[in-house]
Amino acid sequence: MFAVAPGLTAAPAVVLRTDRIDAYGRVRVACMLAGRFERSSFDGVRWDAVDAATVVNDTVGNLMINQKGSAREPCPLDLRFEPELQALVNAVDITELTTH
Repeated sequence: MFAVAPGLTAAPAVVLRTDRIDAYGRVRVACMLAGRFERSSFDGVRWDAVDAATVVNDTVGNLMINQKGSAREPCPLDLRFEPELQALVNAVDITELTTH
């Protein structure tokens, strides 16, 4: 996002993924990560020496992520106490993605 918007100094980001198909055949979406990235936090990142999880963990502010195990496997966030994120997930329409 920063590469195409040179004047942008910070940006919130939410990562969603299709999670499962419920009992009614609807595809459910899960929130995997939320945070705020500052452009300056990427200064000096050694892209060739670290993995994506390390970059995210070390560069994001206000990070909300649920990682399990030594491999830091990402798991869906529990949004019971995050009504704004839950509203965003609920607003996502993935019908077009699932009809092809």
